[in-house]
Amino acid sequence: MSVGIMKKINIAIILPTDFTWNGEKNYFSSIISALDILPNKKVKINIFLGEQNQDFVKKLKIKHLNIIYSKIFKRNTFYNFLNKIFSIIFGYYNILLYLYFKSKKITHISYFTPIVGFKNLVWFPDFQHIHLNKFFSKKDQTRRDKLYKNLIKYGDLHIVSSNDSKKDLIKFNNKSSNLLNTHVLNFIPNVNFENILNYQDLKKKYKIKKRYIYIPNQFWLHKNHITLFKSIEILKKQNKIIQFILTGSKNDYRNLKYFKVLKSYLKNKNLEQNVKYLGEVPYNHVISLIHNCYLFINPSLFEGWSTTVEEAKIFKKKILLSNINVHIEQKDYNSVLFDKNDHIDLANKISKIKGIQPKKLLQLKKNYQLKKKIFSKKIYEMFKNQNKSKYHCV
Repeated sequence: MSVGIMKKINIAIILPTDFTWNGEKNYFSSIISALDILPNKKVKINIFLGEQNQDFVKKLKIKHLNIIYSKIFKRNTFYNFLNKIFSIIFGYYNILLYLYFKSKKITHISYFTPIVGFKNLVWFPDFQHIHLNKFFSKKDQTRRDKLYKNLIKYGDLHIVSSNDSKKDLIKFNNKSSNLLNTHVLNFIPNVNFENILNYQDLKKKYKIKKRYIYIPNQFWLHKNHITLFKSIEILKKQNKIIQFILTGSKNDYRNLKYFKVLKSYLKNKNLEQNVKYLGEVPYNHVISLIHNCYLFINPSLFEGWSTTVEEAKIFKKKILLSNINVHIEQKDYNSVLFDKNDHIDLANKISKIKGIQPKKLLQLKKNYQLKKKIFSKKIYEMFKNQNKSKYHCV
């Protein structure tokens, strides 16, 4: 059944009850902050959340969007429990959420479980579970396949972060006739230039050397730290002493022992003086470490769209990227590719590449603000274009 074209756009963006990974949190920060800098009279943006996300929203310093706290989305409340029961029983026909969002005059549900009776804009982070299925249990693969099939079935707009993910989505959907209103949205990170530390501040806090290489990847299986560590071993044998700075979560739910395995490798190869792990550091310190680094590396085996690569591009850094499809799509004129499975190639590139010293923040900030405004316009245009078409009810 079809419903006619709606004239007024009233978007609901619902924050997760709990952010399960930093990439998810960065994505919401990116989208919401971009929407806030260029408010649009034809599109009203409503951010729904529980109190557990209060600090997250406060840090965004939102000025123009509508912030709505609800017990439905607050952890460990009766209404949140009731919503879970309704979701289990009724699935995408959740009458509780339907009535709640209708009372708020919502027309579009975005970045959330689809709800029948609204236009649903759904996001597919990546298809890693298909390409690197060895890193996922059968249960995880089945769960994610089921989720994606339902997002395809009930979604009116299917959002991906790269052209590579779009190809994966089309391939994943090859048995469905409900193809596919797909939009590629290359997101821009939310960077605050006011809290960036200089090198002396970083040196004092973390005792790092002037010329260091930075790798901010989480310690997850697909982030490919082992190829990096093997390349460092080669460089050490060549008497090329370089400090590698690492940050990020050391917990991968798929293999809780993985960080210990990597740590043992560094110890056994006597590389502990070459690699300095700072732990999970505040976001402004991540940005500061990117800004002041001599060289930035992402050796990942898979990405949907790398936030950290975008951050390195914003600061005009020299970047070494594994030659995966998304990195090929993301790279700029300062980027150099290496074979993702070849630690010798990586060692050679590190040895030969000439890094870039920090650029002046004022000009970087101007360039970033322009880029972010363009990104904001693209999001609003995506919403408005979706409103022109009819939407389906299942």
